[in-house]
Amino acid sequence: MAIAPRSYAALAVLTQDAKAQAIIDEMRGVSGFTETFIAGPYALAVSPARYAIERGDWNAAAQLAVRPSPLAHVEAMTHFARAFGAARSGKPDAAKADVAKLAELRDKLREAKDAYWAEQVDIQRQVATAWVLYAEGNMPKAVAR
Repeated sequence: MAIAPRSYAALAVLTQDAKAQAIIDEMRGVSGFTETFIAGPYALAVSPARYAIERGDWNAAAQLAVRPSPLAHVEAMTHFARAFGAARSGKPDAAKADVAKLAELRDKLREAKDAYWAEQVDIQRQVATAWVLYAEGNMPKAVAR
C-alpha cells in the first residue's frame, strides 16, 4: 500500500517531533552551568518556547514554566511564548500578565543600559500585545501595533 504524500509528510513531521521532544526533555536535566553565561540559560528558555510555538501548540506555549534567570532577556523568552500562546488560544486576559512582565523586563534592561536586549524584549511585548488585541476582536488596533 502506498502512503499518500500528505500522510508521508505528516509521518515525517511526527518523527522529527518526537526527536525534538526527546532533546528538550534531556535539556531539562542539564545542570552545573553558570546561570550568567548566556548559552545554557538561553537554550533552556528558548527551546521549549520554540517547540510549542512552531508546532502551533498554543496551550502548551501558554503553560510553559518560567525558569527564573538573572538574565532578563532569557526570562523574557518564556513570558513571550506564554503571552503569545494564551492570546492565540483565545485567552487574552491570561496573556496580559506576561505582557506586563515583558514591559517590566524591558525596563530592567533599559536601566542596565542594555539597549539591544531592551529593544528585543520590547519587540516581543509589542507582538504579544498585538495578538492580545486580535484575540479581543480589535483587529484595527492589532494591525496598527
